Amino acid sequence: RKDIQQHFTTEGGANGAYVLAVQCPTAWMMSAHGFGNGNYPSVYANVLKSCIDNYVATHPDVDRNRIYIGGCSNGGYMTVQMLLRNPGYFAAAYPTCEAFADVNISDVQIKQLSEENIWFVQSFDDTTVKPQEYAIPTFKRLIKAGAKNVWISMFENVIGSDFGQKLMGHFSWAYVFNDEVTASQEQNADADMKPSNNGGGTVAPQGHANLFEWMNAQVLKAPEQQPMFGGGNRNGRGNGRIDENGN
Repeated sequence: RKDIQQHFTTEGGANGAYVLAVQCPTAWMMSAHGFGNGNYPSVYANVLKSCIDNYVATHPDVDRNRIYIGGCSNGGYMTVQMLLRNPGYFAAAYPTCEAFADVNISDVQIKQLSEENIWFVQSFDDTTVKPQEYAIPTFKRLIKAGAKNVWISMFENVIGSDFGQKLMGHFSWAYVFNDEVTASQEQNADADMKPSNNGGGTVAPQGHANLFEWMNAQVLKAPEQQPMFGGGNRNGRGNGRIDENGN
């Protein structure tokens, strides 16, 4: 949408970002052991990263220091999976009603994720992916691990912008793509969540007015080399890949 594209700017003053919307033939949460929620890696993780690499390689004007990733539900699960497998590659991520169960994220992985720039979005009345078992405990663990640029917008429920109708609690992506995510909850690991339909919270992350402006401001430090296929990522921490046994 034009209004969302205008949140993204280049150094030359132009507006807009490339959008790559990859579709999955079954479900991103499919593993070699069946449908999962982080207990086993997705069978699509490697091919998705290859797809992104190929797109960037064939669009040389894409800023490799400003590649962002996000997804909803199954896609939110895959967003977390891609961050875990490719540390330091994405400048920012916005997992929405993400379905990567907190119980399946180790303390080592939490420490790794705490170094990423992440903005979670969910509705407190989501019964499909219960926030008390997914985004909320993960967010609190990340804050306890020292995360500085990790945020969460927790809405009370989902109200559609067209007619003001109440939607399923799982449909929190409506707030994202209607550009209505404007605030975060406090970065307090010990405080209770205070869901708010006024932007998702009370804090303006890094002083930015909304999710997309915050994303636009996230930039990786440019390394000497930026390999596009295999063998590593931008900050030299390795490719972070996980085999089918979770190693």
